[in-house]
Amino acid sequence: MNIKKRVILTAVIVGIGLALQAGSLAYLKSAGELPVVSLEKSLADFPTTLGTWQSKDLDLTEEEDYTDEHFKRLYYNPKSQGAAVEFSMTYSSDGSDRGHHPEVCMANAGLPENPGGRALVQVDGHKMPVQRFLFGKPGQYILVYYWHYTLKPQLDESTSQLQRFYQRLQRRPSSATLQIFARYTDESDAERIDEFVRAADAEFQKHLPEGAVRGNRRLPVTVFRRDNTPG
Repeated sequence: MNIKKRVILTAVIVGIGLALQAGSLAYLKSAGELPVVSLEKSLADFPTTLGTWQSKDLDLTEEEDYTDEHFKRLYYNPKSQGAAVEFSMTYSSDGSDRGHHPEVCMANAGLPENPGGRALVQVDGHKMPVQRFLFGKPGQYILVYYWHYTLKPQLDESTSQLQRFYQRLQRRPSSATLQIFARYTDESDAERIDEFVRAADAEFQKHLPEGAVRGNRRLPVTVFRRDNTPG
């Protein structure tokens, strides 16, 4: 076969490959984008009191304002030796809240983890428990509780598994992440905050649409913010 025929044959093969690729991509895209799932109630509607816990709103920094909704409050309990927690709640339509995790963010803040302080806090309503961490140094420890809810969309039954996989590659499901930060001196602090976590989660479940699933695992890769900084 002479060079001219080889060039023509190569061009034909490449053309067929590109046509097949374009057809496959068109098939995948025909399912549309992954539907956005909203919370049943805004985060701003979360109660300002939980039992004997009272609260006041905290301002968000520009760095923290990275999702569709982000609410942060200080809850304090005058009847429990002045116990106080910082409660952060975020919701994002595209799962961008999941790109922030205590293991990354606390390390960036110069606070090492004490692995022996890890614990799982059992909470009603969903199978997955809340993850508890301990960061800092002796005398300056901070408890951090982390968990999230994936808001599962109603998918078109006519779409294939391949199309659904492609939808998730293009955009993560809507989700909400909750984090609680509190000072730690001894295990009695953890026990008090564990109870707050259970009360807060029970209330937060009223904000969730049907089918939401609780989790506590970090994404398998470090995700970067829009400004390309991790955490």
